[in-house]
Amino acid sequence: MENASTETVAGTLKDIRYHADGFLIARLDTGVMVKGTMLWPEIGMHYVFQGRWERHPRFGDGFKFEDYQAKHPTGITAIQEYLVENADGIGSIIAEKLTAAFGERTLEVLKTEPGKAAEAVASLGQDRAEKISRQLKEIEEREELCLTLKDMVSGTRIPKSAVHNIIKRWGQHAPEEIRRDPYQLIEEIEHIGFTIADAIAKKVGFDPEGYPRIRAGSIYSLKQAARGSGHVFLPKALFIQATAELLAIGPDKVAAAIPAMITDGHIVLREERLYLIGLFHDESSVASKIKTLLEKP
Repeated sequence: MENASTETVAGTLKDIRYHADGFLIARLDTGVMVKGTMLWPEIGMHYVFQGRWERHPRFGDGFKFEDYQAKHPTGITAIQEYLVENADGIGSIIAEKLTAAFGERTLEVLKTEPGKAAEAVASLGQDRAEKISRQLKEIEEREELCLTLKDMVSGTRIPKSAVHNIIKRWGQHAPEEIRRDPYQLIEEIEHIGFTIADAIAKKVGFDPEGYPRIRAGSIYSLKQAARGSGHVFLPKALFIQATAELLAIGPDKVAAAIPAMITDGHIVLREERLYLIGLFHDESSVASKIKTLLEKP
């Protein structure tokens, strides 16, 4: 649900002032300055932004967006401007000839029938038409990827920067990787912990009793014990109970996964105590140093 203070601003992206690590500052055709997270801004694309107005003492009013929707340009002038900005090798003259031949269908023809576009505008050429076709398809694929990921993570409170990092890590394969094992996000992507990964897993229909979830929940239980009470281990019975309650699954499922987690190097079992492998080695190292000191004459 949108916050009551959320407002909407719409316009065509005219000028990118800054864009790095997914953060954008840009000017719309209306003159409004917008800023927020956008992975692939397209000059000439029409956007609808949701967010709030901010006042800067030096730079004046600006719109900070939290979400947006991209809409392909409509109208002959907008299509011409979009082509000039985004299609390699197209200037205003070729853009005018293309829209004269195909009107509102210009982008669709270029994308799906580049040969037809090359025939209609001889100065375009077949090679350039095919290159532009690939560019337009890539833009469409990026938009579809962003929409897919937004749907997968909506409502999970995932930081926008984390979504950017997911795409940087896996590109077009990101949705496939998330569906395969959403819990790998915990190790691979900064600012994603068990709670967010578990929410994403639920959205994509991941097996709630699958090994990746039990492994991630087990590691989370042991980390919480270390953070909350300073314990570097949990007694086996307490570990099974705590993890089963966290995951809302049967204790037998957790117990059955322990041998695999030991084999995979995630946890260590000593004298019915379960440790995270890193904490186990830390404790062993400290104990060894203390023993050495005590044995000194």
